[in-house]
Amino acid sequence: MDHSATSSIQRGENYGRSYLGRGRRVNVEFVSANPTGPMHVGHGRGAVFGDALASLLAFTGFQVTREYYINDAGAQVDQLARSAYLRYREALGEEIGAIPEGLYPGEYVKEAAYLMGQQYGDALRDRPEKRMATRCS
Repeated sequence: MDHSATSSIQRGENYGRSYLGRGRRVNVEFVSANPTGPMHVGHGRGAVFGDALASLLAFTGFQVTREYYINDAGAQVDQLARSAYLRYREALGEEIGAIPEGLYPGEYVKEAAYLMGQQYGDALRDRPEKRMATRCS
C-alpha cells in the first residue's frame, strides 16, 4: 500500500480536515422559504446544500454561523392572509373584483380559499378584515 493511502486511512473521520479558514468567521444563510407561495423541491434542496456547505467550511477551519429564516410573520404574511380572505369570500360566491395591488393573485391562493370554504362554510365571512389581517394598510 502506498504511504499516502495509509496516511488517509489512518486519519479516518479527520481525512480532509484542514485549517485553511484559520478561524475566520463565515455566515451561511439558507432556507429562506417564502411563506406566501407553495413549497417546492428547491426549498429542501437549498436546506441540504446550505447545511452541507456550512459543514464543509467548518471542517476546513472556518468559524461558521448557520442562519435561516422562517418568515412566518410580517407584512408578507399579512398580505397573504388578506389575499386568502378575499379569495375565500369569492369562493363563497361573493364578487370581489380585481385583487388589489400588493396582494397575491396566484392560483394557489384560490385553491386554499376554496378549501377554507369547504371546511368552514360561511362561518368566517363576517369577521372583520382587520381581525383577519391586522398589519395590512
